[in-house]
Amino acid sequence: MNFGGVLRCFVCGNVLKNAGPRNIFAATQSALRNISFGPQYTSEQQDQVLRILNHSSEKELQKLSIGASSILRILHHREENGGFESIDHVLSIRGFQEKGLKKICEAVLYGKKPQEVAKVLAVDVSPPFITWAHLTRDKQILSWERTKFLEEKSRHHLHSYYSAVQEVLPSLPAADLYLVEQRPTRQKQSSESLHLRTQVAIQAMLVALLSHGKEHQPQVVSIKSAAITQLFQLNVGNERISGQETLNRLFESGTLLIEKGLRTSYLQESSVNREHLCNVLLLAHAFYLLVES
Repeated sequence: MNFGGVLRCFVCGNVLKNAGPRNIFAATQSALRNISFGPQYTSEQQDQVLRILNHSSEKELQKLSIGASSILRILHHREENGGFESIDHVLSIRGFQEKGLKKICEAVLYGKKPQEVAKVLAVDVSPPFITWAHLTRDKQILSWERTKFLEEKSRHHLHSYYSAVQEVLPSLPAADLYLVEQRPTRQKQSSESLHLRTQVAIQAMLVALLSHGKEHQPQVVSIKSAAITQLFQLNVGNERISGQETLNRLFESGTLLIEKGLRTSYLQESSVNREHLCNVLLLAHAFYLLVES
């Protein structure tokens, strides 16, 4: 299976720009990020980028979260011209812009290699709850929780959301990478639309705070819902079904390692809570499957 492009890194607070209403993110992004392309790379760094662009296979480039269209342009240029002589030479590709080149340089220079990601934390924000799963590379579940962090009667404004996120942030376990699921947006009823805007705003703040102050290091990765659905075969027609049976099989087979007490606690949760807990654990497991494929 080709999962190129399903992983997206967010560097220094690049907060979920494809995950929801753009106006929610605009203020957050402009406040946290001001990146311009220029003479900011050493000669050694430029050589490193050129080695990757000139010699990596399509599959290797996909693991750097380089977009599928950019990969095709790079491979075509190499085939026609024999490689790149300089960083600026990359900009000679038709359709390639400085913003795209910047992303590639960041991915090559600062992206973690899969073998360096010892622990991930998958996070789901579904106000008033936040759910997370802390998973190691060898598939040991370190923690798995769902907790209420926002008062249901809270006023719907950014300040109350920000305060709630700041309070819950210290309770999140430390990880090499934080994962969120990138869900497709559909036209909703007005009540659902308000809930979606709240969810997106809070998730954007959480992502920004997790990345803030960690310059040159990708901290948050989003995975498309479609990739998870395909990976675990959770689709019936156009609908995604529950992954709880799949998760139980992963437990029974020993693919995911869970302490008895933690699994007992999971089984005692309500069906709604189990579904959210299931989703974040499958998200964490999906990350390792995707980077290893």
